[in-house]
Amino acid sequence: MPIILVRHGESESNVSDLTGGWTDTSLTGLGFRQAEATARRLKGMLADQTCRIVSSDLRRAMQTAEVIGYALGVEPTPEPGLREINNGAATGKTREEVKHLFNKPTRPLIEWVSYPGAENWMQLHRRVAAAMDRIYKDIEENLILVGHGGSLHHVIFWWLKLPTNIIEDINFGLDNASITTLSLSALDQRLLERLNDTGHLRELY
Repeated sequence: MPIILVRHGESESNVSDLTGGWTDTSLTGLGFRQAEATARRLKGMLADQTCRIVSSDLRRAMQTAEVIGYALGVEPTPEPGLREINNGAATGKTREEVKHLFNKPTRPLIEWVSYPGAENWMQLHRRVAAAMDRIYKDIEENLILVGHGGSLHHVIFWWLKLPTNIIEDINFGLDNASITTLSLSALDQRLLERLNDTGHLRELY
């Protein structure tokens, strides 16, 4: 069965000076409309097929998952392993407040820590991969994962079994409320079937 990845809708941290990561912000008005448009698209894609919804437990992701779940008649399950990267000392702060704490990017990027107490990219990857190993067991229905640009990027890495030494050189750009689909071919090859599909959002702009 396919895995459908949905990045949360626009959040307050996307349109303000608040840092992202574990800063727990709500969706904006546009973010809720994006979630509703995504829910309509998924309902059309899945028709009456059964599905399971697992979401990062951060508010902006859970709000998106709840809108989708309402449309599909499914209660989302929160999963902390799908959170965005932990931004440590910057959590809950504005960029202005923590600009003196920001560490400029250094190579290798997978070991770069942006703020004191934050995760690096390798730690994020290991956390997300461990979560996926737990979630993706005995799946007999469509799986919808609602998360963040960073965490879903690493879900794609996990699915395609890409080596971690190329993490710093590849970025799967995912827009707010985008849909990405992972599936298996007839030969059990792991496919990246759809990436960053935002066609359902055109009606909003």
